[in-house]
Amino acid sequence: MKTDLIVIGGGILGAFHAYHALLAGHTVRLIEQSFRPKGATVRNFGQVVPSGLPPGPWLERGKYSTELYKSLQSRTDLSVRQNGTIYIAEHEGEVRVLEEMHQRFNEADYPCALLDANQVRSHHPALLRGYPKAALHFPQEVTVEPEHMIHRLLDFMTEQMNLQYHPGRRVLFCEESQDAVMVGTHAGERYDATKVIVCSGAEAKGLFPEVLQDAGLVTSKLQMLDIAPIAERIPGSVLTGLSIRRYESFASCDSWKDLDKNDVDATLLEMGIHILFKQRPDGSVIIGDSHEYAPAHEAEKLGFHTREDIDNAILREAKRIMNFSRWEVRNRWFGCYTQLADRDILDEAVSESIRIITGIGGKGMTTSAGYAKEVIADWF
Repeated sequence: MKTDLIVIGGGILGAFHAYHALLAGHTVRLIEQSFRPKGATVRNFGQVVPSGLPPGPWLERGKYSTELYKSLQSRTDLSVRQNGTIYIAEHEGEVRVLEEMHQRFNEADYPCALLDANQVRSHHPALLRGYPKAALHFPQEVTVEPEHMIHRLLDFMTEQMNLQYHPGRRVLFCEESQDAVMVGTHAGERYDATKVIVCSGAEAKGLFPEVLQDAGLVTSKLQMLDIAPIAERIPGSVLTGLSIRRYESFASCDSWKDLDKNDVDATLLEMGIHILFKQRPDGSVIIGDSHEYAPAHEAEKLGFHTREDIDNAILREAKRIMNFSRWEVRNRWFGCYTQLADRDILDEAVSESIRIITGIGGKGMTTSAGYAKEVIADWF
């Protein structure tokens, strides 16, 4: 039976394309190569932070996505918590950036509060006393538990929205005929659809190598670790001065250009480290992360293990910021995502009926729902 849409790739980007197509009344089949999604969607912090994006289309997509997460949480437990995001400045230059961003976000109707050092410490008593000078707080932002969220979302869509979900299926071909697109899997299945969206970069590379070979995709490898449950409580997502120096929203400020690089350990910049903290419901804390880059077709050069020197650098900087009762490292891991140097996302039409959408970079958890909504509304 022919469906309206086949989505290839069950990560966050593919799942929300399927969600919005279902919501619009279309029949949808989603094919995922793993039995459970295991890529960037589950190997991240689970921070939904539109505040990392400058005013404009991507901020609006992030705002929409945040509200959708909250709405879905009211219907089923996706692990969504509205516990806010805070960016903490250590140096005067970072404070000036926060002040400018505060004004810009309020003008863009994205409320936030500028906090002084005492207010920051009252929110986060685990901060070492000398660290914060000021902070920018976004109480409306949310976190999710990435190892649970995508699986619960796919279950909800299957049980409540009639998604036809096929995990553990590797797509071997995607071919257009006169009145349909045929998709075939390694298990010998053949499915017809009116339209196909490929949201898995790995499968897109195998299905349409000519599209991806000149796209300029870059793989980013991020290292993270977590420490065993601690007594201290950390509300929401905590980002630091290194995050202010890295995120697009702050980089769009005039004052960002005046930040003094000498205020920061050069080793941290070389490793692409910016320190984030997120506490899970069980009290454990995820800390990270770092960034190493390679062309997507040479991603194996980044290695298949975590680097001890990067983990040590992350921990040293984290201990300079937070005063936790213990620092027992429980797990270490890395995640990879693809991005483009010259565009925000790879969105290419192979034909009128086949579209590749991938390379959304580090903003996938925050903006995929908003971007997918626009794609489905436009394409159908």
